Formats: sequence, C-alpha cells, structure tokens
Amino acid sequence: MRRRTFLQGLGAVTGVAVTSALEPWQRLSAALRQPRRVDPQTVSELEHITISLEGLESQVSPRALLGPVAGHLNTLASLLQGALKPSLQRQLSSIAGETAGLAGWLAFDMEDRRAAAAYFRAGIEAAQEANDRALGAYLVGSSCVQPAYRERPQARLRRLQGQTFGFQTFDANPSTRAWLITLEAEAHALAGNERAALIALDAADTAMASTAEEDNSRRPRAAFFSPARLIGERGVALARLQQPQAAQQVLESALASLDPEVIKTRPRLMAALATAHVRQGSIDEACRLGSKALDLAARQQVAPNLQDVRRLRLDLEPWRKTRAVKELDEQLALAG
Repeated sequence: MRRRTFLQGLGAVTGVAVTSALEPWQRLSAALRQPRRVDPQTVSELEHITISLEGLESQVSPRALLGPVAGHLNTLASLLQGALKPSLQRQLSSIAGETAGLAGWLAFDMEDRRAAAAYFRAGIEAAQEANDRALGAYLVGSSCVQPAYRERPQARLRRLQGQTFGFQTFDANPSTRAWLITLEAEAHALAGNERAALIALDAADTAMASTAEEDNSRRPRAAFFSPARLIGERGVALARLQQPQAAQQVLESALASLDPEVIKTRPRLMAALATAHVRQGSIDEACRLGSKALDLAARQQVAPNLQDVRRLRLDLEPWRKTRAVKELDEQLALAG
C-alpha cells in the first residue's frame, strides 16, 4: 500500500499516471516505445541517484535495496514516456538500462531468477535504444551470471561473443572488459578447459592493466571489479581446475587485499578457498572457512553465496560423520 501511494504521488509530481500493476521491467520496456518531457538538470540528478544506489550494492542487503531501486526505475520509465530531445532520450535510456541492471543483480542475489532475467533483458533493450555499447556489454555479462549459464558454459560464451544481442566483450570499458573476460574464464573452467581458462585470465590481467587509460567521461559499469577481485577470480578458477595449492595461495592473497567494505565478494572467495582445503585434505579448516562464508552470506541474504557453501558441502560428503562437517550441517539447516 505504501509503495502504491508513493508511486501515485510520484505520478502527481511528474504529471505521469503510474500504473502499479506493471512490473518495473515491463514499465521500462513500454516507456522505451512511448516518449514524454524532461530537462537536462533532471536527467543529471537521476543519473546521480543511480550512481548512489550502485554504491550501496556491495554493502547493503539486496532485500533492503531492491525497493528503492525499483522505485527509481519506475521514475525513469515514467519520464521516458515524455517528448524528449534525442540526446536526452539516449541519456535517460542509458540511465534506465543501468538501473535495470542493478535491479537484476539484486533480484539475482535474492534468487528470483524470473525477475533477474527480466530486468537484465529490459536493461539490454534500453542500452540498444541508447546505443550505449559499453552498457550493453556490461548487461550481457550480468545476464550470464544466472544459473542457466553456469550450467551451460557454451551458451555463456556465445552471449559474451555477441551472438545473442550484438554486444560483445570488446565493447566494454577496460575494467568491465576485465570482468567479462573472467566470466569467459569461468565458463572454460566449468567446461574443464584448463588451457582456455588460464589464457582468458591472462587476458583479463592485460585488460585490468589498461584501466588507467579509461575515458572518465564514460562511467565504468563494473566499478565493483577491482584488481583484488580479479586475483580472487583466478583463485576460484584454479580451485575448479583441481589446482588446490595454487588456488589457496592466490585466494589468501585476494582476501587479504580485498576492500573491507566489499562484503558480498568475500563469501564467494572464502568458499572457493575452503574447496581448495578440501582437495588438500584439510577438512577442519575447510569447514571453518565454510562456516565464516555461510555466516556472511546469511547476514547479507545473498542466495548465490549460500549456494557456494552448499556446493562446498557436497565436496565434504565423504567426511559427513566428522564433527566439523556435522557442525556445518547444523549451521546450514539454520540458514534454510
């Protein structure tokens, strides 16, 4: 009721009738086909709101953040129904696409696969409308983190190569490009192609090294992807490629250098480090790390991180009767 009242009030302010029955991604898709009126100052302020919301994504629970993001997306969709100059139309569509991508990530973290896919698809549609290729490449990569593309790594590779929506890794800014290449590396690792995975990780290092030359006027779309995160993704890949000693060394370095405020990344790296310990027979240490990862994931309510710990538990099945594994089982049961 409060959300509907807020949206109705928003409609009164902007002169737009807000239809609360539609989902935010549906409103964005419809708005892209029916332009209204807005000024450059409003567009600048809306862009600032998107940036501020993105800054909270790595620190705030997705359940707490999705409401404000969806409300902001509704505002953007309403304004896109106005009569806009072509330049403002493109800029506003780009901001809307980026906001839809953020909503997609939050829905993904909450394990709402249908909503995540719809948000990413609407965001890609907005990027096409804006002809924002850097954003489109980022959103295609974002769509590739969904479970269907973890289970089908070749389908992920086809998307990243531009065979589905026309956006490809090369279109992205250097920092985003580095992240997209790690998604390729992960796909190769999941497919068991060690050589291709390691070549891709080296290419990601090269892309990350060129981030100093980024055009600052084009905001990086994957600001979360730092050098420490790249090191961590190499460790995750090495753990999947059955190289536990190398994975342990790399992951410990990544965790030590990771920004303390980047909370959501830490459980993923800790679960991978725990897997490396399992491969080396250090079961108690693996369970200790798994327990810490699970505690962080449960507090943040990030479903993919919970799944990482559940996959770790499958690796621990041969030791299910040990005290350490039983205690982890109890913690998993409490997490739901």
